[in-house]
Amino acid sequence: MKKIILSLFICVLASQTYAQKFRFGLTATPLMINWLKSNTDSLTSGGIKLGFTYGLSAEFNLTDRYSVATGLHVMYRGGILEQAVPDGLGGAVTAHSNITAQYVELPVTLKMKTNAIGMFTYFGQFGLGLGYNIKGKSVTEFGTVTTTDKDFNKELVGMHVALHIGLGAEYHITESTDIVGTIYWNNGFTDILKDKDYKAVTNNIGLSIGVLF
Repeated sequence: MKKIILSLFICVLASQTYAQKFRFGLTATPLMINWLKSNTDSLTSGGIKLGFTYGLSAEFNLTDRYSVATGLHVMYRGGILEQAVPDGLGGAVTAHSNITAQYVELPVTLKMKTNAIGMFTYFGQFGLGLGYNIKGKSVTEFGTVTTTDKDFNKELVGMHVALHIGLGAEYHITESTDIVGTIYWNNGFTDILKDKDYKAVTNNIGLSIGVLF
């Protein structure tokens, strides 16, 4: 009986220790501003595109003030690219391509928190987002002609890497439950287009909200 009681005590203690080191939750960015940036002379950014993100979040606490934040997110991003195409009469017609790309992303960031200030804890975080393209669509307007490519993901590189920087706050509802708000910026590192004659990277900023348990 003593061995059983001791084993149960060790299991409870271990589960409490594990709970203190690991947190799990949900996150969403209902409004995200996206744009595409190109260093190719023939391509220019044609403006912003709205998107959103949703998914799971997790944190592994290293200390009381430092943790590794990760998760699994579904992201709708993209932007507008413009290209001037010669019309054969000495002029040019601008083609506008509105691109929507869907990614599954695994973010890995270092999260640095302040001590609790009342009911709030403030934090900053930075790291990388590793994304994989699963769907793409392009709507191109060329003069009076509009074409839609619903399989545009075939023109997109599968893997995508971006720098992730965020500032935010946690509001402590209970001892183990927090509401989290983050303003973040993702800056793409890698080209998303397969065509070697063109290059474009994705960028976005957004306000995410979530809950951690």
